[in-house]
This record gives sequence, structure tokens and C-alpha cells, in this order.
Amino acid sequence: MTKTTPLFLGVNAFLFAGFAAASFAMPTQFASMLDINLTSPTALADFRAVYGGLSLAIAGFCFIGIRQPRVTLSAVWLLTLVMTGLILGRVVSSVVSGPGNFLIVAQLGLEAFACVWGALLIRASRAAQGAQLSSNTAAPAGA
Repeated sequence: MTKTTPLFLGVNAFLFAGFAAASFAMPTQFASMLDINLTSPTALADFRAVYGGLSLAIAGFCFIGIRQPRVTLSAVWLLTLVMTGLILGRVVSSVVSGPGNFLIVAQLGLEAFACVWGALLIRASRAAQGAQLSSNTAAPAGA
């Protein structure tokens, strides 16, 4: 992986952990920023599970990806796919229901940036693996 991979994983771990913390600590206030009204224990439980628990799990996997090189590429793939899914959801929603508020547009921009960054990291990893394979299969000098 590249030198920017730990930064990519670290920034995303921090952001997802922040979403998780806000979702657990003040779910109704955080949800209201997204125009979501949590009016029942069921709604609160689901919000905390998806915005809190899932975000915390993603943050944790990013942190593991920083600390354990064998997991790094999987963490980059996970984030890139998560960002792609979030982008798809926001675009479909914008087409079907109209554009969201400034927060949604800002998130879309950050998600697109992270998606492109992740894709570039994956591409660099594949190129490095290809170069390593080529050097391992090259004919020995003097053959």
C-alpha cells in the first residue's frame, strides 16, 4: 500500500467514530440535523444500530487495517464500497425525492472524494502486486 493509506484509513476511522459517538450520545439531536424524527424506542434503536453500531464497526475495521498490514487492503476495499453505496443512495434519493440539505450535499462530496481516493489506493496496490509478480517470474540474470 502507499504512504497515504494509513491517512485514508485514519481519517475515515475518525469520521465514522464521530458519527457513532454522536449517534449513541445524542441520537435525537444528531438525527434532527438530517431531518430525521426519532419518535419511538424502535426508531431510536434502529438509528443507534445503523448510524452508531455500524459506523463504529467500520471505524474499528479501519483501525485494524492501520495496525495489521494483512488487513489493510480489505479495509480500503470496505471503505471504497461503503462510500460507493452511500453515494448511490444519495444520488437515487436526489433523483426520486429531490436534493437534500447542505449537510447531505457536503457528505456526498466527502464520500465522492473518499471513493476516488480509495479506488486510487486499490489501483496502486494492484500495480505494486503486478510489479512484484513480474520481478518474481523474471528470468535470472545470465540465463
